[in-house]
Amino acid sequence: MGEAGAKAASVFETMNGTWRGSGRIKLANGRARRISCRAYYNVKNKGHNLGLAIRCASSDSKIELLARLRETNGKISGTWKNAHLTLQVMFMAPPVMAV
Repeated sequence: MGEAGAKAASVFETMNGTWRGSGRIKLANGRARRISCRAYYNVKNKGHNLGLAIRCASSDSKIELLARLRETNGKISGTWKNAHLTLQVMFMAPPVMAV
């Protein structure tokens, strides 16, 4: 097996693209609402950086989550914010691998 085949894929490498879906959410007051979401994933730096935007909306509310993540030596760090709130969070975490 060549050098390229032996190298493990970076953590974000396969996430590039878009996703959309819909469903129902249950609110704290017990009411249910239909919701639809779209996610946009932009992978850079050979799969070690990920920009993402997740937008969800119901009939009376919406949320937009924006994030910039990076993987360095097996650790993930970055920032995320809710575009409709004045909140920005920085975090660091080990990557979670799907089985």
